[in-house]
Amino acid sequence: MRIHRNSLRNFLLAAVALLIAAIFVSASLAAPGRGGERAPGGKPSGKMAGGPEQRRTLMEAWKQSQRGKGGRSAKGAQAFGGSPSVGRPSMMINSSGSILYTKQFAGSACDLDPASPAFWFPSTAYLANDISRPVTGGGGFFFRAMNAGTSGATEPVWPTVFGATVVDGTITWQAEDRQWTASRAYPAGAVVLPGGGVFNNFGFNFLAVTGGTTAATVPKWPTTIGATVNDGTVVWKAIGFFPGVTRGCDPMQLVSRASGGAETVNGNEGDPIGGAGSQLSGWTEFYALNNVGQGALRTSVMGRLTDDDESGTGILAIGPGTAITEVAASNTIIGGRGVCGFGAMVAINDAGQVLFDGYTTRLQPWLPNQLFPINTLIIPTSGIGVPFFTAAGGTTGPVEPAWPQTIGTTVVDGTVTWVSQAPRNYCGEDRHGMYRFTPGPGNQLLIAVGTDVGGGTTVVGFGNDVAPAVGGCATCRYEDLDGYLTPSGHASVTVRLSTDDTAVYLLTGPLAFTQVARTGGAGPGGAFGRVYPRTEVNAADQVLFKAQVGGVDKLIRWTGA
Repeated sequence: MRIHRNSLRNFLLAAVALLIAAIFVSASLAAPGRGGERAPGGKPSGKMAGGPEQRRTLMEAWKQSQRGKGGRSAKGAQAFGGSPSVGRPSMMINSSGSILYTKQFAGSACDLDPASPAFWFPSTAYLANDISRPVTGGGGFFFRAMNAGTSGATEPVWPTVFGATVVDGTITWQAEDRQWTASRAYPAGAVVLPGGGVFNNFGFNFLAVTGGTTAATVPKWPTTIGATVNDGTVVWKAIGFFPGVTRGCDPMQLVSRASGGAETVNGNEGDPIGGAGSQLSGWTEFYALNNVGQGALRTSVMGRLTDDDESGTGILAIGPGTAITEVAASNTIIGGRGVCGFGAMVAINDAGQVLFDGYTTRLQPWLPNQLFPINTLIIPTSGIGVPFFTAAGGTTGPVEPAWPQTIGTTVVDGTVTWVSQAPRNYCGEDRHGMYRFTPGPGNQLLIAVGTDVGGGTTVVGFGNDVAPAVGGCATCRYEDLDGYLTPSGHASVTVRLSTDDTAVYLLTGPLAFTQVARTGGAGPGGAFGRVYPRTEVNAADQVLFKAQVGGVDKLIRWTGA
């Protein structure tokens, strides 16, 4: 039988389509996770279905499949061993081909968490004083290894009484508190969360250097790694992560690699941060890289007493062969404003200047020799992050007091009595500012919500905000902000104004800026009907942005006033 050429072609195309569809369905059914989801690179999604054991098994199987991979593909593309994780902007490449990225960011089964140790693992070597969390049972206790050894092949039946022990393989585990408890006997080596009414969302864990009995009232917990505090007859030391937290999982790593060179690990989750008395604690998503190999990033930092879960962050700098240092910290004052956290935008130039997006607290910072009326809420400038209100009006003293950490306690400051407030979200994620770190002068405010740009007009929003950010902005789209810093430290940004206009500004220094474009203003061929959020600037201070002119969207280059 003669088959028409077009019919044969259509038949073959249909057969190929069916084959591809069958392969896709088969792969989807075989893939672990919710609906067969996989993260980039085939890694099981952080939303895997099933219980902890199933998720851990899937994660470990995936890791085993990744080990040993590397070399070069047939097309000559350079591949990297291990398991890089580059969700959101967490990888960068500079003009010389050097790259910076996150690697081995642990999944849902074993991500590091300063407030919780890793789950128990079978047939795993543990050191003395390692802490483990039961997969099932245990009555809410953590368990400390009383000796070095190897866990058994199956999970033990955990006791549910404080201080009770259980034998597991060659290890004896002892049940211990998740949080500090008053008037309780603790052995040396015990580890607790601060507890006692302290709001310490990203704070340290504390190790009993000396065993004894705790006091009836909560101690003043230190906020520097390695610092100690006396508590009854117990001496506690701030240690950061639980001992043994990396057992059975890979911590996140900050990795760089020069073009044609070897991979360099610049830092691991849990590493100390130079000058900050703290530790890197993950959530590293936003990177920048300059042409001399220095990097800047936003990540969460331990030891922060904060008033919400977004503000325990810092802007860090890393470089080949150098320590991790903190450029900017949450709960500090920059340009007279309380910065309580950081956004998604960061940039670095070859001079080591860093541009970043910071949130401003809704509360005014403490000031010396200042009259504060009754019921005024303030935020300390010392980084504690817990708000205070005036039980009675008065004038502050010349030196900031030592703020208590327990909610509901008081401190006298000049003629003011401050009372620590229950934690609330006072960090305004709609109250943005652009800040620049310059070696020497330090951090400087360039422009922020509330900045007067002339004629009584103020900034009320950033990026793609479509409504004034006053008291909350459900329609804010500030993730559209671009981050680029010229060799001279200049930047550009799109902002929303109190006149309901949108404008582009060239930022040249602290509160020094030039208006590039504004809705209603003159544009090439007519007035700007709309100005869009994305903008870039080059070394010659030429600004590129998108705007609508005469109902037509155009890319426009501004070359100076």
